[in-house]
Amino acid sequence: IGKGQNPQSFIRHGLLRSDEITAPFFGQGLNLAINNGLMKTSDAVSPNVTVGMLAITLVLFVVVYGVLMGADIYLLRKYATAGPAPDAPTQPMSVY
Repeated sequence: IGKGQNPQSFIRHGLLRSDEITAPFFGQGLNLAINNGLMKTSDAVSPNVTVGMLAITLVLFVVVYGVLMGADIYLLRKYATAGPAPDAPTQPMSVY
């Protein structure tokens, strides 16, 4: 979209690519700038992020989601083996 152009007309006529629409929502803005030649790849690399920071982030990600998955499996198994509640009707209720 050029300067001074209405983005709504581009969307209405299908001239706007889907990755340009979803980029702000899915964090692909930097990739689009690099792919469209607006930024060099060497300029996009952050010098402040170390390998240790990446390793800590990866380990924490795996631990947090591992705990969540474990809790999910525990609860699924608990309620699947318990069966229906004792006061739950055994026959479907009539709607008539």
